[in-house]
Amino acid sequence: MPHPHPPQTELALDHTPALEPAMRSLFETRWARWHRLPFDEAMKDPITRRLLCLAVQHLPSQVTPRRPRSARR
Repeated sequence: MPHPHPPQTELALDHTPALEPAMRSLFETRWARWHRLPFDEAMKDPITRRLLCLAVQHLPSQVTPRRPRSARR
């Protein structure tokens, strides 16, 4: 018996335009020292673009400072 619904195609969701300011900031503060290309050129590479997007999506929303370690006796 044939399936009643056609197979659903995967949607290519590109969050990059909304995340671009955060991606640029992350790139310039952390990635630029070891990446050989400037941000605009690096974004032309789909793998770099995807990794940077994922990195931004998985950053903590607020960085909380760590508590100082207590002195061990």
